[in-house]
Amino acid sequence: MASKYGTAQQSTSTDLGRLWSQAIKDYNARTGKDLSSMGAYSMAEVMQSTEAGMKRFKGFRDDGSKMAKFRSCMGRHLGDIQKCIDGLAVVGAAAGAFPPAMPVGLVFTAASRLLSAFAGVKADYDRVESFFAYSARFFERLAILENRAGSGPLAVAVVRVFSMQLSVCGRVEFMVKEQRFKQWLNALWDLEDKELVGAYAAMQASIEELGQAVEFESYSAIKLVQDDVRTGNQKLDELDERIQNFRSTLGEDIQQLYASSLKLEVVINEGFFAVQKRHDESQVLLAQILKAVEKPRGVTSHDEKKRAGAGAGGRAKGDVGDRKFKALRAIKAYFTDHQSIFPSWTDAHRENLAQDKDMHDSLVSQTAGWLDQNALFKAWVERESPLLWLKGVEGMGKSFLAYSTVQKLRSQQDEHNCLAYFYFKEEHPYLQSMQNAFASAALQIAESNSKYAEQVAARIKEDSGKSADVSTWKRFFLSMFPGGSKTEGHLFLVLDGLDEAHVKQGGTLTEFLSDLKRENANISVLATSRPEEQPTLQLLEPATLNITKEEIRPDIKKLIKNRLHTLPRLRKFSPGVKNAIFRKVLKQADSMLYVEHMLRRFSYIGRERAVLEDLEKMPSNLHDLYQLLLTECRRDRSDEQYQAMKKMFAWLAFSKRSLSLTEAANLVQLTLSDDTFDIEEEIIGRSSRILELSQTRQLDEDTKDDDDDKDDDDDDDSKSEGEPELEYRNSPLTFQDRSLRQYFKSISVEVDDTSTEFRTPAGAAHLTILQMCGDIMIKVAKTEDDKTASELAQYAITYWYEHLKELDVEKASNEVVAQVLNLLYLITSNTNNIAKLFGRLGRHTDVYPERADDVPTPWFDALLSWTKKAASLPVGTLGADIREWSESVDEDNVLLPLARGHVNNWLDANDQWWIPENFRFAKAALSLVHRFEPAEDEPLKDIHSVMSTFDIPLDDFKSIRAIGSTLCGYAYDVSDTDRQKEMLTEGVSYLKQAAERMEGDTMQQIATLLLLAPKYEWIDQGSEAIKYYDQAYELLPNADDENLGDEKRKEVKDIRSQLPIDKARVLQSLKQIDAALGQYNKAREFSGEQPLSGWILDDITMLFDEEADPDGTKLMAVVKSWTDKERNSWFAYCFDGYGDGNAVTRMQRAAKITRETDLLIGWLTSLGKSLPPQSYFLFNIRGALASLYYPILGDVEKGKTTRQEILTMKPKVESWYEEQMNEMMTQYRMQLADIIFFQFQESPDPLRKEALIGEMTHLPNAHDDDDLRESHVGMLRANMVRIMGPAKEYQKYMNELFTTCIQGLEDNVSWNDSSSLRLLSKVLASLHGLEKDARIAISAQFSILDRSIHDQGTESDGSEASSEQEGSEPDEQQEHTAQSDSTENFEEVGVEEFEEAAPGEIAELPTTDGTHDAPKRSKPMPNGSTNDDDDDEEIGRGLFDDAPDSKEEPPAPDASTSNDAQPSITQLPQLDEDATEWGLGCDGNCGTSTESWTQPFYYCLVCPNTDLCEGCHEKRLAQTRGEVSEPWVNFCGRDHRYIKAPMKGWKGVKNGVIRIGEEEIEVKEWLRVLKEEKWQKAWEGFWTRQGGLKDIGDEE
Repeated sequence: MASKYGTAQQSTSTDLGRLWSQAIKDYNARTGKDLSSMGAYSMAEVMQSTEAGMKRFKGFRDDGSKMAKFRSCMGRHLGDIQKCIDGLAVVGAAAGAFPPAMPVGLVFTAASRLLSAFAGVKADYDRVESFFAYSARFFERLAILENRAGSGPLAVAVVRVFSMQLSVCGRVEFMVKEQRFKQWLNALWDLEDKELVGAYAAMQASIEELGQAVEFESYSAIKLVQDDVRTGNQKLDELDERIQNFRSTLGEDIQQLYASSLKLEVVINEGFFAVQKRHDESQVLLAQILKAVEKPRGVTSHDEKKRAGAGAGGRAKGDVGDRKFKALRAIKAYFTDHQSIFPSWTDAHRENLAQDKDMHDSLVSQTAGWLDQNALFKAWVERESPLLWLKGVEGMGKSFLAYSTVQKLRSQQDEHNCLAYFYFKEEHPYLQSMQNAFASAALQIAESNSKYAEQVAARIKEDSGKSADVSTWKRFFLSMFPGGSKTEGHLFLVLDGLDEAHVKQGGTLTEFLSDLKRENANISVLATSRPEEQPTLQLLEPATLNITKEEIRPDIKKLIKNRLHTLPRLRKFSPGVKNAIFRKVLKQADSMLYVEHMLRRFSYIGRERAVLEDLEKMPSNLHDLYQLLLTECRRDRSDEQYQAMKKMFAWLAFSKRSLSLTEAANLVQLTLSDDTFDIEEEIIGRSSRILELSQTRQLDEDTKDDDDDKDDDDDDDSKSEGEPELEYRNSPLTFQDRSLRQYFKSISVEVDDTSTEFRTPAGAAHLTILQMCGDIMIKVAKTEDDKTASELAQYAITYWYEHLKELDVEKASNEVVAQVLNLLYLITSNTNNIAKLFGRLGRHTDVYPERADDVPTPWFDALLSWTKKAASLPVGTLGADIREWSESVDEDNVLLPLARGHVNNWLDANDQWWIPENFRFAKAALSLVHRFEPAEDEPLKDIHSVMSTFDIPLDDFKSIRAIGSTLCGYAYDVSDTDRQKEMLTEGVSYLKQAAERMEGDTMQQIATLLLLAPKYEWIDQGSEAIKYYDQAYELLPNADDENLGDEKRKEVKDIRSQLPIDKARVLQSLKQIDAALGQYNKAREFSGEQPLSGWILDDITMLFDEEADPDGTKLMAVVKSWTDKERNSWFAYCFDGYGDGNAVTRMQRAAKITRETDLLIGWLTSLGKSLPPQSYFLFNIRGALASLYYPILGDVEKGKTTRQEILTMKPKVESWYEEQMNEMMTQYRMQLADIIFFQFQESPDPLRKEALIGEMTHLPNAHDDDDLRESHVGMLRANMVRIMGPAKEYQKYMNELFTTCIQGLEDNVSWNDSSSLRLLSKVLASLHGLEKDARIAISAQFSILDRSIHDQGTESDGSEASSEQEGSEPDEQQEHTAQSDSTENFEEVGVEEFEEAAPGEIAELPTTDGTHDAPKRSKPMPNGSTNDDDDDEEIGRGLFDDAPDSKEEPPAPDASTSNDAQPSITQLPQLDEDATEWGLGCDGNCGTSTESWTQPFYYCLVCPNTDLCEGCHEKRLAQTRGEVSEPWVNFCGRDHRYIKAPMKGWKGVKNGVIRIGEEEIEVKEWLRVLKEEKWQKAWEGFWTRQGGLKDIGDEE
């Protein structure tokens, strides 16, 4: 074979030389032009050289279409030649087939000259066009061979074709040269010229030869492929045998083998996560729905389980400076708990901030300067006018004026002057909500003003659970900025685009502004909008600034100059043209928007002469400009495309919410039968100046991730590219600007010229949308597989009746009445069971709203006004059925067909969600037609009432099943436990009857059993649940049965996978651990390559708690048996989003006890490498690694560096994770400080100590506004400086800490006093003479210090109109951790105990690491006991004791506390005091917590923020003495000092009075004396101390 191919190549070279030589010789002879020295031309060069000739045609044949057609034909022809040559050039160069000069390019040369010749002849060139069209078709086919002409013979055949065409071209140009062009045309088609006939025939023959060559080449390629396949199969068999042997010896999984062998593990993992994340999201949503209805008595969803465990293991009490983040969390929780009032508030807040960023980037500098000089605006800024209204027509730049105002006020913002803003937009309903505007404004103020945040959070906390109604504006604004002195604080609130908001007379905005003016609050509001159609703002008599062209003329000048220098084509224009544009646009412009559109238009044109011509016919105003844009958009479109676009524009103009790009594309598909119109191409093409995608800008740009991820492989790239596409497809499609939408809505009647007008009058538009909504609903109800219609079904269900209400029945024509009646008849007749669609996509309260005086007329009542018009319609206008229906329908029967549909759907449903849901729809429909009256607390009567309406038999199998499930659904809403169990038991009895009477197909029977089984679990009869789960499993058909359809096969597989999980959950509750594990493993087996969801895998790990798995081996064995995908799925659950601290603790404990921490570290490190560097997922993984390194493994350096890495991260998180992340950042910062302090204590090197002080001083900030003066970290730094000096600097740091604590206690915020008291107790404990005050401070942490401040603002204004109904806040139960437990919302500070030492001279600190044992040192330590009999001795040996060092050993512990047994706990009497609701948790991992002094606690003076209960404190001391073994993870540290609380005789604080025994002192007086007398006196003692000198030798 080798010799054969060698011969072929030899002859090819010779043959090619002869062919090309002959072709060039013939061409030169006929044309007189030598081509031998010419190189290859490109397609662009050829077209450029013939452009002038093309234009010459236009002089004698002004036929644009033919010329365009000819040019297009030539372009395609030459382009296809170029494509072929590009593909063959590589082969030719490799094989030596083509000469170095690339003679193939001569074809381009000849073609170029041929075109020039054609251009010079005034003759009909249609035949020339036909010739090249023929050639073009050939080269289109030849282009298929691009990059495939791999053999010599095929290359030869191609070259022959080129050569023959070259000969034809040469003959043509010769004839043209001889002025025989017409002869050539005749000869070409009549076959008269012999030479031409010969050349043409030779070309055709070469084409036929090429076809044969391709066939033989194809056969050869197929043969080679077959041979390769056979060889490959043999190798695969050998490889498979080797793999089988490998598996049998090593027990490795094939996938794992390939991953490790081919080094594709990262690719596999990342690919898995891309799919798994999608899967988990759907599983999460399904699980939340199922668990919401599955077990009413306390079963939480896995997300709630994660929240419950979020504090375990990592998140601690936080620092004093964390008060703002805790306050923000409380405020956000309030908005989340009132979602009905603040719909999608997180999206609204995020997009509002992003809009502000966009405005910043788009603002032209030095504009809006005229506004500062306006008297009305100056008066508003100076707080002389509470309300300023910037009013102007569209396009005047109102939003940029609002932003300029924000920028001006932002520079003046401080702790007294606050600023907030909101940009209303029509794109989403949540951006039109006034309540969301208030929410975003409150968050902006809270994020910039800690004092505001803390005060608002305190009032939310105090109002929790109270029934008083407080309006949003009262809670967040009026109460915080009350009238009075201007120095008390002022709020500037900027609201842009009120005409785009849901604003009405007497609504939320009106009430807010009325209350603001009535109370004379320190709030100034600036609003922008267009002139109002209905008076709202003007009724409040605001100061009104009318924005006119004269006012904004300076801004128009600046905008024109800016765009002339920034728009890409305009900036290249000559100065003269730019000046002409400037003068003309300035003269003509009536708005800022006019300037933007015109200059974009000129930039699009891009040619100076054309722009100058366009300047002479500029539109006179903005509306004329819009008409010009639409006229150009209409040009060259078919009537079908025009109608489709007109309907789409009607939707975009009059829809009740913005359509997404996907919805708009599907809308076009519904109206256009072909695919000639692509909406995405329109957005970037012809309609780019009309339409745009309203994509939200991300505040955190992702560009740096691109650099960090540049080494990722292809799979990762594809993963990252898929998600943004999905995101942009869901983005709203809108008009370029709101004024353009108003222009579309401004037409009042249909114009005569329907061929060019894109606008539709309001009535016709709403009718069009209504008809399409009806068609979509009926179509989707018939078949849910219609994806085109289903995308729009949600809109249709939600808004169809809103468009019905927009139609005026009295003014409607007969034709319109007939159309509407036909649609209403189809809907109310339940065509295609449209009731099921209502149930699936709607809410019963929305579809069937209750009648009320203060709500709009519901659609079913509005329907009756249309049916009354039927009588006046001409005969034949309506069908007989519709006319009969319209004559008989009334408010008592209009909804009966739909109600019957809901009842049928109720009976047919077979799961616990849809059965009660369909029943709710049936009840709602029947109650509106007066066929149903609910019975008080008698659900069975409700059910029988509905069934009797339609004579549904009670003893039918489906009826009994529906009754049982509905009763269980009722039980879910019952709060009384006994009543709930009674109803559940009754429901179970019905379901059991249904199971006994099961009929129908197998799947229906299985569904019935699956309804019954979990109900037994609800009533604590797990064994019965297992019984029915087993019955259901036995009924399952074989999933591989060929008789099963695809849909049923999928259903069988899903049930088969879920059943073991449900059964395992029951077995777990029955403590049958091994059986439960077996069921979980069966579920894993059924899931195949797709791993179970992370929360299910976490349930598996929960089988092995400390009781069931004391040595951790079982848990580690299970996790090691999982595949990488399964482990990563579990890790994703544990670390992505709300990190589950309980799960993390489980895995760390098992790894530590089994000494397999290296394995866990390897898993987490490998997973971390596959994640984006700034992901919250990675942030949580690094946190787990940090705690593994230290304190669990005691690796101080790795623990330190890992925490340093964490603090440099800037994770991108959703808003609901933000506060948790902030608190975690604080926690890692305190842990890092704790490590540095430990290293400081352990180091004997003064230079090393100095370096560590530097590290502490320059500790990485967890947040932008971190301040050591209000931090436990600052206390650690002060302790370090006390050792190293200078003492003067130590005093400076202590004074700063003391001042911060006192200010926190003297401000007008009550709820954060606890954190200030805790830090203050440490500060006071460091100086002699303040020991008692230190114990007062720590004992008072549960107390309300000032009742008047605490109660301020909690009383509601009864006369005020309420904007919402307040519900009780979520339970803020404190979570506890293995190390440093976290407290939810404001419960950060707990109880601490301290045996404080008075400070003396600079002395050595005790050793500590805060969380892990230090090396043992021979230093005396306290045994935890204190002498409470004498106030002077309340603080025992302390942190800095100047007393002579005692060498005596501590007293031996009591026998009751010298072993692992839990020591007895001192029980304290309940105090009669003013107590807060804050809680305190023990950090000893015992789970102890308290909200009052029911038992003593010990507060560590060394750790940043650690509390121990009495039992754990004794354990810690016993561990230090070596009497009790160390736990798997240490809490607190060796040789630490504590302050014990409460102090002896503590009776709490009552009415602002501290009570200790018989002693009483007012809190304010205590603080005054402490601040003015005791603090200074203590420092006097510090500076006059004796420096630790003592007598020596007295003992002799």
